[in-house]
Amino acid sequence: MPPSYRFRPLPVAVWTAGQLPFGPDGAAWRDRWLSSRGAVSLGSVSIAAHPGPTTWDDIQAMPEDGRRYESFAGVLTVTPSPNGRHQRAVRRLLRLLEDAAPPGIEILPAPYDWWISDTEWYEPDVVVFHQADFDPGGPLRATPLLVVEVSSRSTRLHDLNAKLAAYAANRCPHYWVVDPDEPSVVAFRLAGADYEEAVRTVGDAHFEVSEPFSVGFSPAQLVAG
Repeated sequence: MPPSYRFRPLPVAVWTAGQLPFGPDGAAWRDRWLSSRGAVSLGSVSIAAHPGPTTWDDIQAMPEDGRRYESFAGVLTVTPSPNGRHQRAVRRLLRLLEDAAPPGIEILPAPYDWWISDTEWYEPDVVVFHQADFDPGGPLRATPLLVVEVSSRSTRLHDLNAKLAAYAANRCPHYWVVDPDEPSVVAFRLAGADYEEAVRTVGDAHFEVSEPFSVGFSPAQLVAG
């Protein structure tokens, strides 16, 4: 029987709207604010330890700074811009998925949000969903068919804990975690309330799934120079 995964969200609080930096030096202001509030970090994923929810509208009003802002069960996380290997893997995976997808499927990379509520939203590296659910003027509000995270050493713990728990809780049927350093791909599928590991493939071995549609490739293809 494949292993199943259930993780408890981390017991940390969120940023408040009144504490969010809106000044012209937003990135530096944010860093100083995080430090002053005793923020904790999972590698490069910062989580502010201050009570009070930040809303979707608060984040939309902030200037773009190249970071990823997500809210997981009331916990606002901030992730810095990805590196080149990460982006290469995302670009190649997009191409493979687009070539394999049947008509009526939309495939988009980050930054594109999956909106759950005014205080909960996610920004997967890749999101796959029905074209009928596409909103050209806003985030995805329907449950996607598949979400993919391309991990780094600094985000791997977050991808396999908080994100896995959140995506399962919100009933996304398929979740993949790509590790471009190993390289590997792990496909999880929803089984009841939790994810179970469906496929794990490393290096030049062939990764193949039939859901949400048939697609196959090797992890090495995603990162080869």
